[in-house]
Amino acid sequence: MQTQKKWQHLNWEQKLGNEIGAQLILANDPDADRIGIAIRDDKNEWYYPNGNQVGLLLLQYLLNYKKIFQLMHKLLQQLFLHQ
Repeated sequence: MQTQKKWQHLNWEQKLGNEIGAQLILANDPDADRIGIAIRDDKNEWYYPNGNQVGLLLLQYLLNYKKIFQLMHKLLQQLFLHQ
């Protein structure tokens, strides 16, 4: 998998993740235009989702919490518009 090859340099992060029992690692490249993600799978190994998979996870998260985001947006509008 191309994504896995790109982010195999996450050795330090994986070592730390193993030490602290992390389930998720997020890292960006030096100019912060890409992100690398490693997720611990059910075999306790690191899995590297590709960009499409990450996009779907973000979409699912946004759809699951759409009502909460709408309420927060309304609250923030009221707070900042009525000052």
